[in-house]
Amino acid sequence: GLQNKLGSYAPSGLKDVTTVLNGSGRVKRMIMKGKNSTTTITGATARTQLGIRSTGFKVGVLNITPLGKSVGFGNWITVRGLARKIRLPVLKVREGSRWVKVADVTVKSDGRFSMRYRPLKTAFLRVTSPDIVGSGLHGPQTLITVVARVTVKRLRNGVFTGVVRPKRSGITVDLQRKTRNGWRTIKSKKTGVKGRYRFRLSPRPSGDYRVVATPVQTSIKAGASKVTTVPRR
Repeated sequence: GLQNKLGSYAPSGLKDVTTVLNGSGRVKRMIMKGKNSTTTITGATARTQLGIRSTGFKVGVLNITPLGKSVGFGNWITVRGLARKIRLPVLKVREGSRWVKVADVTVKSDGRFSMRYRPLKTAFLRVTSPDIVGSGLHGPQTLITVVARVTVKRLRNGVFTGVVRPKRSGITVDLQRKTRNGWRTIKSKKTGVKGRYRFRLSPRPSGDYRVVATPVQTSIKAGASKVTTVPRR
C-alpha cells in the first residue's frame, strides 16, 4: 500500500492524504495524516517514492474506521470511513473465500461516509472501488466481532430468567457470581425454546451476578448480560 511505498516519509498509521497543486496542475505538496501526526513532503519526493515519472498524479483515499468494540447479535452499527477521489465505492462482507456486496457507499462532499449495517456473525468488512481492480491493491478492511446478546431479570424468589439472542435452543448459559478473584460459574444449562433460560438460587447469597452465553457456532462469540445485584437481607 501507500504506507509501504512512502516508507519513512509517511507518518505512522497513515489514514488520509491530500495534495496541493501548483499552477500547472501538478502536485506541489502531499500532506499525509497519520494516527498521531501530520507530515508534508514535496511532489518530487512523492514521485520518487512512488516510482512514477511525473508529479502530474492524483491520490485517491479509501479508509474504513475500525469499530473498536464487539457488537451484540442483531444490533445495528455505524460503519464510517473515507472514499475521496474514488469512483463508485462499495461496502462488502467476507463470506468464506468470497467478498459479497453489502451496499453502495454514499459519500459526502469531504469524502467521508457513514452508513448503517446489521452484522449477524463475526466477519470482515471491506470498502473497495473499481478504481483499484487489477492494481494489486485491496480495499481496507476491518473485523466486526459479533457476540451473543443476553438479557437477565432477577425475580424475588431467587430466580434469574432471560433470553439469549440468537434465539436458539442448545446454547450454553452460565450463571456467574463475582468473587475477589473474578467471575465464577455456579450453575450451567442449555437454552430452551427461543433462547430462553431460567436459573434458581437456593439459598440466595447476596452479591453481583451475570449470565454468559456461548453459542455453538464460532461465528458468534460468547456474550455477557448486564450485572444484577442480589442485596443483603
